Amino acid sequence: NMVILGHPGSGKTTMSRWLALKMAQSLIGDEARLTVRKQEIDPDSDDKAAVDMGTCRLPILVRIWEYIEYRKTCRLEREKSLLGYLMKSEANNDQEAEVMKEYLNTGKALIIMDGLDEVPSLDDRDQVVKEVHRFLEEFGLESDESTEQYSQDDDNIDSGNRLILTSRISGNYTSRLNAALPRLTIEKMGTQALRQFFKAWMQAVMERSEEYQGPDAEERTEQLLAALQQKRTALDMAKTPQLAGVIAAVHWKREGQLPSTRVELYEAAIENLTESWKARPSKEGLDEDEVRTLLQSAAEVMQSTNGTISTRSLEALTTTVLGSLRAQGSSPLKKASKCFLKIVQKDVGILVQFGENDYRMLHRSFQEYLAGCKFAENVDTLAPAVLRHIDDPTWRE
Repeated sequence: NMVILGHPGSGKTTMSRWLALKMAQSLIGDEARLTVRKQEIDPDSDDKAAVDMGTCRLPILVRIWEYIEYRKTCRLEREKSLLGYLMKSEANNDQEAEVMKEYLNTGKALIIMDGLDEVPSLDDRDQVVKEVHRFLEEFGLESDESTEQYSQDDDNIDSGNRLILTSRISGNYTSRLNAALPRLTIEKMGTQALRQFFKAWMQAVMERSEEYQGPDAEERTEQLLAALQQKRTALDMAKTPQLAGVIAAVHWKREGQLPSTRVELYEAAIENLTESWKARPSKEGLDEDEVRTLLQSAAEVMQSTNGTISTRSLEALTTTVLGSLRAQGSSPLKKASKCFLKIVQKDVGILVQFGENDYRMLHRSFQEYLAGCKFAENVDTLAPAVLRHIDDPTWRE
């Protein structure tokens, strides 16, 4: 059982999915233990031998914000438990629920709770922490009330359920979790990890580009690494996986030119996301400035609430913002608002749908950057806005 901490974009969610996938593949293969190549977990290693990752368990990946949304729909208190959520939301039918419960009761499950920092409400986070502790006591390790330490039989170290929880480093989100849970921090990528990452990225792009006739993936990778050596700020940013992907895309599109600051990088990334839409002869009745203003307004709403925005709220926001930007009597605002939703979801891809009627940003970093841009538009209200949120961890990157 452990807490895994990382900076924004460090790969917490990717690591969670990777571990869940590896566990599932091993279970399907009827393997008793999970083994992976050492290079998968240590890019600097030349050792191709397999590494024993422990007993295979049933992986159950929980996005914490989805669990919080589920709790809000429950009428009975007992339904709000983590177990209740797993039985109703993670299992597709009664048979799957029974299998899941059997794995839990026999100590053969791995619960991965991803993204405690994505829950903006302190009360909601406290409820998650209580459920984590309850799970550890009911299905995991036994708690010693006198020392508040979790104990385990050293002779049977591989037995029992396991729980992993991920969160950002900043913001002190995990302070209320039992101190006995080990805190581990995701390392930044080193040169060899970057080389592997960029090479895989380049190969994937080249395979999808029929017209590409330039250098191969290995050469493009070395060109990018050489360019990063000349821009130490960009190199430091690239050591974070999410930003490494953005930098690779910017380097590809700009033919070797790299931004020097994080702000320039986010700006270039948003330009890349909107590039295909801007190239169209018809832009669905919206111009570039309008799309940018709408994105910033939507990001401000998401940042100020729970990180989401409903379809109805987004359409209302679009109508209001466009009404303030356009002259009276211009093209219908209702039609334009629906076009905006199509643009940012399907053409640009910066908004992703979850549930039936809600949207989130592709990555929280874009939400924070665009919300910051919205604040910076008006210098007269910037200082009061900063002071209003200065003690709120959800406003710190």
